[in-house]
Amino acid sequence: MELQRENVLVDLYPIVRQTLGIGSPSYSLKELEPLYMGEAEREGVADDADSVALYAQFCDERDTGVTEGATKTLADIEQYNTHDCRSTLELRNWLITRAGENNITLASACDLELDVHIIDFDPVHGKLQALLADVTLENRTPHDTAIALAAAAIDIHRRDDKSFWWAHFARLSYPLEDWAETRDVLAVESFTVERENIWSGSGALFEYLMQITPLGQSAPFEP
Repeated sequence: MELQRENVLVDLYPIVRQTLGIGSPSYSLKELEPLYMGEAEREGVADDADSVALYAQFCDERDTGVTEGATKTLADIEQYNTHDCRSTLELRNWLITRAGENNITLASACDLELDVHIIDFDPVHGKLQALLADVTLENRTPHDTAIALAAAAIDIHRRDDKSFWWAHFARLSYPLEDWAETRDVLAVESFTVERENIWSGSGALFEYLMQITPLGQSAPFEP
């Protein structure tokens, strides 16, 4: 999150989603690669679901002493992740080239700044965490566990704040259809302005808004 906020990392998905039509319901890297990767086709692991399954396999092989198998499995995962990194870089370069061809000025870091207050780490949280730096989870004493719980409690507001801003930035960046069905969302599809003369002692003209507003599927609603 901090790297995105400092513009070190940029989420390319909303950019691609809102600017490209590729004739596919999915905008995954695998679907986009024919646009910019040329002959560099993927080999081995097919997708992220397979990579997760392979990592579980690697853990089993490592823990059961199947060293040769674990090494090969880890290498397959590394190959998949390396291709993903290279593909993301090539997508970024391809988008910049397309922007130049269409006389689109690239945004600067100042253009991307938002006036958002982010809660800093509490220094007490850092000191408590430092006390546990050399203690593994398995070797924690009751005293260590108490320290860990205290550190987590101190940091809870910062963590809660992060989830709020994740949702906020997603709604700013991602297309409406990607988040319209999420909790606490009202999406206005259409509206009309209605005027009506209602007697209130002064014969005032009242104006009100009529709108069609679907609720997100899990939005709480009490009549």
